[in-house]
Amino acid sequence: MDSEGMGSGSGLSLRQINRIIKKIKVEPGCVLVIKADSAINHNLQAFTDELKKLDIAGNIVVLVAADMSDIEKAPPEAMRKAGWYRQDDLAKMLRSNPR
Repeated sequence: MDSEGMGSGSGLSLRQINRIIKKIKVEPGCVLVIKADSAINHNLQAFTDELKKLDIAGNIVVLVAADMSDIEKAPPEAMRKAGWYRQDDLAKMLRSNPR
């Protein structure tokens, strides 16, 4: 194992994985869709192990998709009907409907 605990040649260090997790702002109920050919997927066990260490009360779902084109091109209205929300849409909803 290297100094980051990932082993040499694995693509991402634990430090890089933690930076990614902080950047995407993982919250309870998140659904993370990861490209099958991404560095994260190649380090999926380490990525999910780091997610488990977060102090988050609630489930986090990690999906690996071979083809992201359908998700990237989906109109927001169709996504909402299917129960999927983009982060910006959720933030707007929460600001307009505080409790």
